[in-house]
Amino acid sequence: MTRIFFKMFLHLFSLLFFISCNQDIQEKFSEIKVGMTYEEVEKLLNKPISINRGVNELFYDVTNLSYDSLKQLNWDTTDIKIVRERWIVPNSIRTIGQLIYVNWVFDISKKDTFFVVINKFKQIYDTTYNKIPFYYLGNRKVSKTEYDKLDGYEYWLDNNGYVDKGQYYTYKNSGFFKNLREPKKVKKHIEYATNSLIKEHEEKYGIVKVYYEVDNKYCVIFDSSSGRVTSSGYYPCMVYKL
Repeated sequence: MTRIFFKMFLHLFSLLFFISCNQDIQEKFSEIKVGMTYEEVEKLLNKPISINRGVNELFYDVTNLSYDSLKQLNWDTTDIKIVRERWIVPNSIRTIGQLIYVNWVFDISKKDTFFVVINKFKQIYDTTYNKIPFYYLGNRKVSKTEYDKLDGYEYWLDNNGYVDKGQYYTYKNSGFFKNLREPKKVKKHIEYATNSLIKEHEEKYGIVKVYYEVDNKYCVIFDSSSGRVTSSGYYPCMVYKL
């Protein structure tokens, strides 16, 4: 029992110590004013964990996104209203003002969570069946044009091959071809073959939220030329996809 109470005491002590330290830090942050020098800031907050040039900010650029990435993004705000925690497009971090600002970064973090709405798609396969006609005169496969022109007879010039009806009677009436074959009656018929065509397309069937966490560090921003504070607060340092 004594051990349990001791653990509870340690936990409570740690919590009170954290609250006390946090309050002390916040009070020091509130004392940072525009126009303060490097020395004045260091006297209040001690040395930073890093000194950088420029200021970080969240940004997005849709021109660098592929077609598939843009298609997945849900731009509709009907069902999911625009809130501060929602990004329409995933954000990243860029640094601006490298020639203007000096950035003191302190080891004090604040995390923010955001989400992006992504469309979910599934592949749909549609099969279409088509009947393809093949035209025949007897056993001979012909084109539709030839099939439509023939009156059910085939016309031949001896061994010189098949001709159409007009040519046959031209040769016959000329008197030069005495032994022309008589027109041969043939059966006209059509046979059908079935052809299948599979078409693939995507169909939206739902949405999903993808969450991101932004790690912000407390920063004091100085003007590089004057060496005096221009602003302070939490600035983004890293973006993590959860």
